[in-house]
Amino acid sequence: MKITRFLPIAAIALLTSCGDDLSQIGTSVDNSVVSIIDSTFQVSAHSEITNRASGRTIIQLIGEIDVPGYGNLRSDFLTQFMPATKLDTTTVLEENIDSLVLHLNFSINSFTGDSLAPMQLKVYQLSKTLEKPLYTDINPDKYYSENNLLAKKAYTASFVSMPDTLQKLKIKAVDVKLPREMALNFYREYINNPSTYESPNKFAQFFPGIYVQSSYGSGNVINIQQTVMAMYYRKFKTDDDGKESLYNASQQFLAVTPEINSVNHIQLTPDAKIEEAVNNGDVYIQAPVGYDAIINFPAQKIIDTYKNRLKEDGNAQGVLNTISFKVPAFSPVKTKYDIEPPQYLLFIRKSKKDKFFEDKELPDNKNSFYATYNSTKKEYDFGNLRDYITNIMKNNPDGNATAEDEEIVLTPVWVYTETVSNGYSSSVVVNEIIPFVMGPALVHLDTENIKVNMIFSVKSAYK
Repeated sequence: MKITRFLPIAAIALLTSCGDDLSQIGTSVDNSVVSIIDSTFQVSAHSEITNRASGRTIIQLIGEIDVPGYGNLRSDFLTQFMPATKLDTTTVLEENIDSLVLHLNFSINSFTGDSLAPMQLKVYQLSKTLEKPLYTDINPDKYYSENNLLAKKAYTASFVSMPDTLQKLKIKAVDVKLPREMALNFYREYINNPSTYESPNKFAQFFPGIYVQSSYGSGNVINIQQTVMAMYYRKFKTDDDGKESLYNASQQFLAVTPEINSVNHIQLTPDAKIEEAVNNGDVYIQAPVGYDAIINFPAQKIIDTYKNRLKEDGNAQGVLNTISFKVPAFSPVKTKYDIEPPQYLLFIRKSKKDKFFEDKELPDNKNSFYATYNSTKKEYDFGNLRDYITNIMKNNPDGNATAEDEEIVLTPVWVYTETVSNGYSSSVVVNEIIPFVMGPALVHLDTENIKVNMIFSVKSAYK
């Protein structure tokens, strides 16, 4: 513990800028001295397998990959659809409907593994709507029958064979042709019962959705960033002379959006070497649905150190200035496909983790925080957790921490942000946080150097 003492005049500026609603420290010149105390606390941690994560997301993960040093990851997904509110039934006749195609769109950098590995998927129609809450350990057998196979498709993740014009867009699709009869059913339903298309809930009663199963291959997993169904048809048009003709057209009329139910079915078996290391006390964080880090956050020690220092000086008053928390990591684990650490970690009470994702909460910087991985420093910096401690001291009956307050989970997440501008300045705002399901991620934490640093000020009588 380091203590720095300031004489009264030097304390004036300090206390003016360090107001704290936990105490009423005056700012006038008086017969007192201010001490700045710097304390460091060690943090213990261990890895805990998660097996599942809250699964409601518009990100679909498909495929299977086996990576030494990481493990075996397999994923497929079940999803409902948001319907378009309008279908063209005036210039498009039933006999002109050609086909229905499921488009699974992904970008050039959104897969892990061998781009040339031969893979196959199957598409089944769901037999009933998805039931909340949705988790990645969902049992697809409850929702589909093998008798309801709609299509299967062989594919690779390679962009090599694509036309130059499409390669420049850096977006590719796995296109799965579905039965034409499905397109006709959607068309007829719109004509006979247009209210079906008014909401995703009504539409799900007519068409519960699909199960896209990874059915063959172990070479890559693809992060599908857009899932849509498009109807292809010939459409009438009239030229300037009033002559009618047909031309080819299409409409994307079903899409996976944030409003509907969609869930990844993810299975991960960590590499045996990682399991052995974890059993020996090493701490790894692995995604998706691999290991979280459980830390014993020293909230009570922090509170005791602060309170005891005030008691030592009798009627001393104090200000908690900063409580910094940084989590260092070792260099990224070397794997065949250069699997990187998760970009973001969420800090939250373990008991509140599931509710956080189910309720789509955002970090409030009092009970939950997030950190971004710094690849240069190889660490996650959660910033100032001062409000976490002051919130405990204010809201707990005796001002002390509970066991729940000290059992913290660090779990990998993905953070969606947007830049908001008011004309004079701009700021980055977090608008959604989801469990990390984008693909494989792995980080080995340097637990011997995980520390909490507290700086606080004490004002006491000058002796």
